[in-house]
Amino acid sequence: VDENKRAYHAGISAWRKDKNLNDTSIGIEIVNTGFTTDASGTRVFVPYDEVQLKKVAALAKDIVNRYQIPPTNVLGHSDVAPTRKQDPGPLFPWKRLYDEYQIGMWYDVATMMSFMTTTTPEAFMAAQNSSSFIMQVQAMLQQFGYDITPTGTWNSENRKVVEAFQYHFRPQKADGTVDMETWAILQALIQKYPQK
Repeated sequence: VDENKRAYHAGISAWRKDKNLNDTSIGIEIVNTGFTTDASGTRVFVPYDEVQLKKVAALAKDIVNRYQIPPTNVLGHSDVAPTRKQDPGPLFPWKRLYDEYQIGMWYDVATMMSFMTTTTPEAFMAAQNSSSFIMQVQAMLQQFGYDITPTGTWNSENRKVVEAFQYHFRPQKADGTVDMETWAILQALIQKYPQK
C-alpha cells in the first residue's frame, strides 16, 4: 500500500492519546512465521533473518527522516494492540534498533539498576499482589503509552499488556507477570520519557 494511503495493519489500536492508528501511522509488515507452541505450551518464536532486519531498520529510519516522525514513535503492533497482536515478538531487536539507528525507545541500564535496589526482593514479593501496587503499575503502563485501564486487579487483557511491554523491553522473560526487573524497567522508561 502506498504510504499516502490508509492501510489496515494495526486494526483497533491505541498509543497514548492516539486511537485507530491505521489513520495516522505507516505500518511495516515483516515476513516471519511468528511462533509455534511446544509440548509444554511454551511459545517458541522464529528468529528474524539478518538481511531482513537491516532492511527493516533502514526503511524505518528512512520513514522517520522523510516524515519527521519522532523516533520514539516507532512501535510494534504488540505495543499498540497488545490484546490482539504479538508481533514483532520478543526476538525483534529493539535495543539494537535504538543503539544502531537511533529509532525507538530504550531505558538507561544504570537508572533501571538503581530502581532494582530501591526495595528488597522480600518487600517486592509482599507488595506485588496488592491492589495498590497493581493499580500503580497499570497507571504507569498507561502513562507510558499502553491502552490499559487501572483497576487494581490483573486480568488476561492487562497481563497481555505487560507481556507486550516485556516483548519490547525485557524479551528474555516475557510471561505477563510484573517482577522486579519489569517494574524497574518501567520506572526507568517513565523517568527517561516523561509525558507532558
